[in-house]
Amino acid sequence: MKSVRFLSYAVALLLGAQSFAFANTNDGAEKLKKYINDIVQKVEETEDADEKRTILNESFDKMVTVLDKVEKMHRFSEEEKNQVAALKKIISERQDELNGENGFARVQNSQLNNYANFVQQNMEQAQNYITISAGLAVVIVLLLLLL
Repeated sequence: MKSVRFLSYAVALLLGAQSFAFANTNDGAEKLKKYINDIVQKVEETEDADEKRTILNESFDKMVTVLDKVEKMHRFSEEEKNQVAALKKIISERQDELNGENGFARVQNSQLNNYANFVQQNMEQAQNYITISAGLAVVIVLLLLLL
């Protein structure tokens, strides 16, 4: 009788954990989208071009720092680390473009709002071909919130 009850609890716990992991996948991706959307809103609400550029640069720096930390974690597979590296490359290229580095033309001050929106769309499109696991998405979001 005890083993049947234990088995029932174990199955319920396993199913509950699976549902929790699936929910976290959506939550992680949605929170990442919200983080980027918040950056875009800050840029659009700011009048000064230097402040807009600073907001974008600090956000890019923060995301690259988080992705560097994730790459060094041993709990993720090589495939997941490759996905993180691809995402980090996209973010670094967007920052290079913002600042006119590494062969990119610098984004003009008058175009910073449009550029912030472009980055948001670019990151959302990147999610179509860069697959981030549930655990990885949660870790990225948590680190972004902590920094």
